[in-house]
Amino acid sequence: MLVLRKLFNLAGSAYAEPAFSFLTFCVYVLVYWNHPERGFLIKIKLLNFMKRLFQYIRDTKGELKHVSWPTTKQTIIFTILVIIISLFIAALLGFFDFIFTGLLNKFFI
Repeated sequence: MLVLRKLFNLAGSAYAEPAFSFLTFCVYVLVYWNHPERGFLIKIKLLNFMKRLFQYIRDTKGELKHVSWPTTKQTIIFTILVIIISLFIAALLGFFDFIFTGLLNKFFI
């Protein structure tokens, strides 16, 4: 249980990964939910966690309003550009692979 408590303290820090802290919190809730002394505290911590989660979602929605999204034309052009560059790199790597495989087969095998 000491390990869970230490992990739970990490879950409340700003430096913990969100997924890790959420999973840790879920384990902590399952372990202590019906505990006679800590049951009330875990329910309060659950409420605080939910408040922080909903505040995070509200803040994220607010930040997304300030994002400068690309137009449809820009999105299509950039998508085509990425596909063309990816195909070019794939062909270049395939060419070098073909050359080096031929050299290895000719001189070493």
